[in-house]
Amino acid sequence: MKEQFPIPNNPHDLLKKRRELIKLEKEKLEKENNNKKEDNDKEGESLQKSIVSADTILKSVDFLIEKTENVDSVNEYLLLIQKEIENKAKDMDSFRKEYKISHERKKEIPKIQEELQKLNQAYDKLLTFKYKDYKKKENEGGIKHILTKNAVDESFEQLEAYKQGLFEQDPIAYRSAEILKQHEDLVEHSFVNTESRQEDYEWFVRKYAEGNPAILLHGPPGTGKTEYVRHFAHNFVGEAPIEMVGKPDMRTTELSGQIGLRPSKENPDVVETYQLDGIYDKAKEQAQRLGKAVIHFDEIDITTPAVRMWFKPKYKEMKDLGITLVSTGNVNAKSGRSRLDAAELREFAKKEVSYMPKEEFFDVALTALCNKDGVVLADPKELQETLRYFVESVSTIQRDFTKAVEGDNKPILHENVVDTGTALRLLSGFSGGSLYSYLSKEISEMIQNTPQTDPKDKKDMEHMKKIFAQHTFNIPGAFDGLQHKIQENAMRLSNKSGYTSLKDLALMDPYNIRNIQENGTVDTQKDLREHLLNTKKSEQKDFVNEQFKDIIERDYEVQQTVHDKAGFLEALSNGEQGIKAIDGKEYHFPTQEDIVEAFEGQEDLIELKLRQYRNPKLIITPFGKPILDIAEKWKKVIETYAKQDKLHNRDGSKVEPRKNNQGLVEYDMTANALHEDKAPVWIWEKYADQSNIVYDPEVFDRDNHEGKQKEEVLANLGGYVISLREDAESPRSGTETDQEGRTPLSTNTNAHTYLKTLQENQQYEGEVGSYPEEDILYAITKLIEEDGLVVYNYSKNEASSIYSLGAYLPGSSGVPILDWDAGDRRAVLFGYVPTYSSAGDGSLSLVRASGKNS
Repeated sequence: MKEQFPIPNNPHDLLKKRRELIKLEKEKLEKENNNKKEDNDKEGESLQKSIVSADTILKSVDFLIEKTENVDSVNEYLLLIQKEIENKAKDMDSFRKEYKISHERKKEIPKIQEELQKLNQAYDKLLTFKYKDYKKKENEGGIKHILTKNAVDESFEQLEAYKQGLFEQDPIAYRSAEILKQHEDLVEHSFVNTESRQEDYEWFVRKYAEGNPAILLHGPPGTGKTEYVRHFAHNFVGEAPIEMVGKPDMRTTELSGQIGLRPSKENPDVVETYQLDGIYDKAKEQAQRLGKAVIHFDEIDITTPAVRMWFKPKYKEMKDLGITLVSTGNVNAKSGRSRLDAAELREFAKKEVSYMPKEEFFDVALTALCNKDGVVLADPKELQETLRYFVESVSTIQRDFTKAVEGDNKPILHENVVDTGTALRLLSGFSGGSLYSYLSKEISEMIQNTPQTDPKDKKDMEHMKKIFAQHTFNIPGAFDGLQHKIQENAMRLSNKSGYTSLKDLALMDPYNIRNIQENGTVDTQKDLREHLLNTKKSEQKDFVNEQFKDIIERDYEVQQTVHDKAGFLEALSNGEQGIKAIDGKEYHFPTQEDIVEAFEGQEDLIELKLRQYRNPKLIITPFGKPILDIAEKWKKVIETYAKQDKLHNRDGSKVEPRKNNQGLVEYDMTANALHEDKAPVWIWEKYADQSNIVYDPEVFDRDNHEGKQKEEVLANLGGYVISLREDAESPRSGTETDQEGRTPLSTNTNAHTYLKTLQENQQYEGEVGSYPEEDILYAITKLIEEDGLVVYNYSKNEASSIYSLGAYLPGSSGVPILDWDAGDRRAVLFGYVPTYSSAGDGSLSLVRASGKNS
């Protein structure tokens, strides 16, 4: 068995050791050749050729030992020699050919270094793109940088074009350069700009360029929010951000500074006052020196409202000084800590930072394992297989933890002990050999050393053992049913060792996102974004413009709060939250990705309506529930705000609730909403039977309406109906104003005319009449979002009753209409004949997502 030896640290020692091994191999060949001289056969001739080949290699190594001062550049192909010798080369002639190949490989190193330099230059150009000249501020001293949005767009476009061109020209060289660049960024900045991270980062830069004084990065812990901020400040300010960490007992004096007391230097018996600088003072000092500054407020979500909103009055001053407040936190979590409400969230430009996709994490994991030359001392096949097991495990853990922080009633994981940073730290300790053996040991020790003081901790650790065991890692205490598979995998992978070159890494693509062939070709029909990121996710992000992204992010959080507080959400059989619909199916509450997908194919329409709508608003309606169930939630929300004496109109005037002689709210929550006077919502008895209602009528006609039953709509759209509408009342006739070629529907027109107008008038292209369920959900949203705001109050000049033109009750020839009865002080869902009109009756059309969301 051939002698194994540790790789010396000194490159010259490494060369000498290899020379000794080659010399030993040559001596063995000479001895064998002497024993066979008498036979004089072909085998002897072959041995003689191998001796000559070995001698040639020895001379080359001697030359390197003598002449090469820095042998780092030849380490790569010398390692190939070591690998071949340790595997006991049977034919020295083929060994010589392999050596020649490795020698040719050396010539590729300058090419890769050149491409890396180009890539670095492109990134440098991006990170230092054109600022306008310094300009003096009017009426005050100091200077500031102004970064234009056009310059940002131009720089990002130039970088993308360069990357695309290089990738198509030489995909292996590009990918090699990318690996080396990511390794450098990971070592120096703990931040890697993968494709999804780059998209988020571009959003960040654009918001800064647009002058937003307050930016919020939110998401689960361990997704890299803090690294984003530090990376941004490093590149755009030149210094680290002014950092602070939120605490439940934090005081505003930490932000504003305060007066302190201390003994006088001249006379210790005398106490003098002095100014203790706060965070804001430090930021102003940095901005005065550099023209700009970044304040990083970490864990803003756990502080008091007073601390969180301290900056608001200073936003204009911050914008003038070039100070940007970047907050990070997990605003969606439901762990009982203080959370930002809807009003506070509106102050920020918001971006959710998620765990990176597993295909990107695989690429980043490779950069954590390799050295600065892109070399990993592991067998290529074992490296790819083991690393994929690890990535899948980490991705599963992150998914299970995300469910917990999003407020799952039955969280699978209470703590995420393997976030992205932890996973990369585990990998960074690998120095060579079997990656499978190394990770099995490290994961076992991590689980064993994690404190388990709470029963939840033990449950978490058992769940993690199960995840890693399912991916066949050799974890002690793993479940018996997996032992055979784990042992089989351990025998197959634990003894593996070898060498993976930079080219091997460049070709690793287990998720098939690049499709680079070993001959250097690639499917150039795919663009770079599709190569480097999940195709569907990329397409979804591409079609949604920035304004619609912001609306989705803003209103999604509002809708989550509304559905939670109103009591719509219920536990589903798979552990998620959503509704159980009248068709017998379960529908999970849509994610933001579901919403984007549901609007897919309506890109041009959305872009048009965002220009025409004065205040676009996203509404998510649990349409799969019976209308009376939705009205029941409306009833309870009204009663909640009535008891708190918070009901009010858009003009701020108070809505006085009905009271008895003891001054208590007189609503009777046990009263049926169908025609009973004391209920907070009064509903026409015709709605008692869901089958009386048809949806999407072509015309309001008893016999020829062409409408559909609710189950038919569910089959097309799913349990949740998603719509974009104006956040406004229908204007009184004569007060409406045109915007981008569209005049909002005004009052004093009948339902028949409204429907015909939507169908025939070009300015309402793509818009449809609302369902009564959507109009009820909008009313509930305004009550919760604006702390008791009542809509559809036709007695107020700025409000009106609303026809729900998307539904019809043919048996009674009634078109649904909603209003707030000012006399009885309650909400009403009634139905008018299609030809009836009133000065206080109007309609609001909307754009409804055409795709199925669940």
